[in-house]
Amino acid sequence: MTRRSPGVSAGLSRDGILAAALAIADAEGLRRLTMRRLADSLGVEPMSIYGHVPDKTALLDGLVEAVLSLAADLDLADDAPWQEGVRGFAEGLRDAVRAHPGVHSLLLTTQGETERNLAAVEKALETLGRAGFTLPLAVSLLRTVTEFTVAHAISDSATDGGGHRPESAMAEHPLASAATATDSFDAFTIGLTAILVGFDALRRGVGGAAAPQEPAPRAAQALG
Repeated sequence: MTRRSPGVSAGLSRDGILAAALAIADAEGLRRLTMRRLADSLGVEPMSIYGHVPDKTALLDGLVEAVLSLAADLDLADDAPWQEGVRGFAEGLRDAVRAHPGVHSLLLTTQGETERNLAAVEKALETLGRAGFTLPLAVSLLRTVTEFTVAHAISDSATDGGGHRPESAMAEHPLASAATATDSFDAFTIGLTAILVGFDALRRGVGGAAAPQEPAPRAAQALG
């Protein structure tokens, strides 16, 4: 690919750079993702990238953002139950994580605190606040659902295709064998439902939990 010289407009954008970086990570692994490798794939000099992504840390944060942004925002119509919005977000996130194995390790270790991610969190917390969640409970729900979904999707990807199960072992341990054969999406759905039921009980003050008195304030105000 012909490389453009520094200072020559290459039609670069941050989103385009992140898309190219995500493709490299998925195809070749994160270890191969360097600024020079990324520049080569875009046909530009490495310095051209720094105007959009200032350093490698910002690039990795952007990769987390790129995957998370594929999930639907946690938003609701006025008359929709909050569980519907959370479930839609979780299912979209699961699909996004499974589709991009190259960044699985990043999703477990990198916060990805970009402007776009923070805006999505702000919107989600405001939505949960309107549903009657206090800010601490809304934060806990969002974190629990996100971590459960990401971990489940990564585990699924690692075990796709299953493995050899000796017939003798399966015969000796029928319940364990049945458990390993359980449909992964069914297991995800059951786990997510349990989370939603539990947090709804906390929201309503069931089981001795204190019921919230006011909806959550804006996240920026609460965290600032």
